[in-house]
Amino acid sequence: MLGDIKYLDRKQKQNLMTLLTKFEDLFDGTLGDFQIEVDFELKEGTKPSAQRPYPVSQAHYKPLRKELERFCKIEVLRK
Repeated sequence: MLGDIKYLDRKQKQNLMTLLTKFEDLFDGTLGDFQIEVDFELKEGTKPSAQRPYPVSQAHYKPLRKELERFCKIEVLRK
């Protein structure tokens, strides 16, 4: 599994594998639910900003579109 990670030495790979195994339920390849409520306090007078969408190159468009569709399917995003 970790054999193709070239930038880690053997000990680092062992440590990573130990960590991944110890917390296997957190690294199962799925997305979970965030079960706590979060509040954000904004500074007085803060206004939302609107910007033009960032352009995506043709080479990255199809993979991006596929990933966005996958996120919609698993209900991480919605259209």
